[in-house]
Amino acid sequence: MSGETLSLVIPAYNEEATIGAVLDEAARDFSAAGLARYELLVVDDGSSDETRSRAEDWARAHPAARVLHHAARKGLGESLRTGFASATLDTVTWLPGDGQFAPADSLRLLWALGDADIIVGDVAPSRRVKADSMGRLILSRGLRLLMHAASRQLVTYTGLVLFRRRILSGVPLTGRTGIVNFELINKAAWRGAAIRRADFHVEVRARRAGQSKVANIPTVAQHLQELGALRSWRRSIEQGAA
Repeated sequence: MSGETLSLVIPAYNEEATIGAVLDEAARDFSAAGLARYELLVVDDGSSDETRSRAEDWARAHPAARVLHHAARKGLGESLRTGFASATLDTVTWLPGDGQFAPADSLRLLWALGDADIIVGDVAPSRRVKADSMGRLILSRGLRLLMHAASRQLVTYTGLVLFRRRILSGVPLTGRTGIVNFELINKAAWRGAAIRRADFHVEVRARRAGQSKVANIPTVAQHLQELGALRSWRRSIEQGAA
């Protein structure tokens, strides 16, 4: 696998307590995997704490890292779009800056990608229960139930996604939340991209520090609004092709 290259996008908002450990783990795992090349792209989403300065300090000592910055908070979707647009290597994935997902699982997805354009990995329900606090669990479960009901006929997943960078060409992304990942997958699939679902579960861990940025009612509502827009797009495409 020494010929593989991987861009890892790490969106971060007020993750000063975790960003260094996330970068350390990613660099350690990616270096040990023998990748031909990798890059770590931190997207600081207008943090009000020391996230940006700590990421920049880390990047100064590690040439494979770059820090991108939003002057004001724009949301997860725009952070991902910024990171995806800045990626330069053949395959791209992302991990949150809170340390809940392991870089090792990104590598497992890369090794399993094969001849597909996109691979998605789901979290085992039992692992989600162990990782989430009760309040977050109620909201995240509710979000998943609502999304399941709202996302019929869409390709969805519950964990991580990895894709070939070339599929970004000609796929306009507009999402401001994590729904941008579903947007990418479904728009690419409509254009003929091959999608694979991993035959293993990815791990999810308890947050190392800080608070969730998505387990709140306004964010859930925004997710559902964007999911509805994606469904409307899908229907218009199908009607146009009929």
